Amino acid sequence: MEALAEYEAAMAVYQQNMALWNSMSAEEQASAHANAEESTVGGYAGLVGLVVGAISWYLISKVRNIDALVGIGILVLSVVAFTAIHPIRVLVGRLTRLFVHAALYFIGLWIVGAIISIWSPFLKENSSTLTTVLAFAVLGLSAYLEATGSHHASGRPTMPTRPTP
Repeated sequence: MEALAEYEAAMAVYQQNMALWNSMSAEEQASAHANAEESTVGGYAGLVGLVVGAISWYLISKVRNIDALVGIGILVLSVVAFTAIHPIRVLVGRLTRLFVHAALYFIGLWIVGAIISIWSPFLKENSSTLTTVLAFAVLGLSAYLEATGSHHASGRPTMPTRPTP
């Protein structure tokens, strides 16, 4: 009952947000889409910056002993470099999103293929080759979808999901 009440409250907020969205001009909606896309790409780039900073901190600490404050500075500097410099943010963010989506497509399709291979001798015998072909195919598909804007974020409000009993 509590989850249903939370859903009803979230649904009322969603309907208000949709009414506001529908009252926006096309330019305002385009601006909201652009802001959502910039935020998403920046998030991916920031995540990469965090990983690069952590790896840098680890590698530097293997060579020489550094203070934790210096290590945190490396992390911050790395995240700032990957998010504040616009060309790096866009390039790294979009490439990361491309690879994340490709990995998700690959995992899903590979699991489906593994299940089907239980009954298919062809899939079982050619699994290595088909896995390689699948990897390149989903990478190409993800690159195409990224280039055409299908992976881009939307500024439109999202409907809450109804809880299941």
